Amino acid sequence: MYAKRLKRKCMVRGCKNTDTYSISHTRESGNSVIICIDCLIGGIKSAKKAEKSPKVEYVPTKPPELFFGTAIAAPAPAPVEDEIEEKFICERCGRECATKAGLINHVRACEKKVGEDDEN
Repeated sequence: MYAKRLKRKCMVRGCKNTDTYSISHTRESGNSVIICIDCLIGGIKSAKKAEKSPKVEYVPTKPPELFFGTAIAAPAPAPVEDEIEEKFICERCGRECATKAGLINHVRACEKKVGEDDEN
């Protein structure tokens, strides 16, 4: 936090004090607040008053039986795997690929090889 003493008008509405300070996060003067000591102290005092709030006591309650009564006692069902692994095999060379996209890329490569072999 950087503070610099200035001779400018205070930015607080209604205040005409010219004995002010420029307060900013960095050394730049553009992104700063120009405020006098009286307004700064008044703002701090009002913020301290606003901080005090009544404390609310937490009273634990029992959850409704509809949702939690039977769900905790019953074990979770085991996941069933119905997925069948599909094998992607090239028709020309018989190579097995892991995915369909891999098979498509492999078929393109096989076609290029066959085209090159035919030319030679």
